[in-house]
Amino acid sequence: MIFGDFLKALGQLGDRRFRRVALIGVGLAFVLLAAVYALFLLGIQTLTPDSIDLPLIGPVTGVDTLLGWASLVLMIGLSVFLMVPVASGRATPGAGAPTAGRSMLRA
Repeated sequence: MIFGDFLKALGQLGDRRFRRVALIGVGLAFVLLAAVYALFLLGIQTLTPDSIDLPLIGPVTGVDTLLGWASLVLMIGLSVFLMVPVASGRATPGAGAPTAGRSMLRA
């Protein structure tokens, strides 16, 4: 059933209107993820000092760089983690996805 629906969706790739909607959706998701990450990174860089003085070790630099790279890994992991509930929520009946008994077009 799912594989057949996937093949039907691939069959619609020739339709210009379907391609437009699909590209807008993917593009918007990418742009919004990049914007949220840019704000998150700006917050990290604003709140993180250039160096931290640790007892017995002394000043430690590069903490902002380390947190910046760690935030990239975190955002990639969170984006995948948050996509699963959204995708499963759209596929369950009653969550807005059309089933065999319901039509996508309502008169």
